[in-house]
Parts: sequence; structure tokens; C-alpha cells
Amino acid sequence: MIPVKVKTLAPTVSVEQLAKAKTTPVELKDLNMGQYNGALWFNCTDVLPKK
Repeated sequence: MIPVKVKTLAPTVSVEQLAKAKTTPVELKDLNMGQYNGALWFNCTDVLPKK
């Protein structure tokens, strides 16, 4: 599991929807990745349902 921080408080696919479904295909809008002191970090602007 890879933690991704979402920059919005109300993403399109909510946390409750993701918790209910075991596997849900999603698309991460504007995904960014970086490295700081040997640790990788990921963030995105929104979580969208995969079409």
C-alpha cells in the first residue's frame, strides 16, 4: 500500500466509498512524486472514478 495525500477536503470519490469497496479502480488527478531524505512522497489534487 502506498500512501497518497489528497490536496482537497472533498475528493470526488469519498473515503467512505473507498472503505466499503475492497477494490475500486481510481484515477489520481495531477499526481506528483518527490523524494526527501531518502523517503518518497506522493500527492494529488483529486481522486476520480476510473471510466
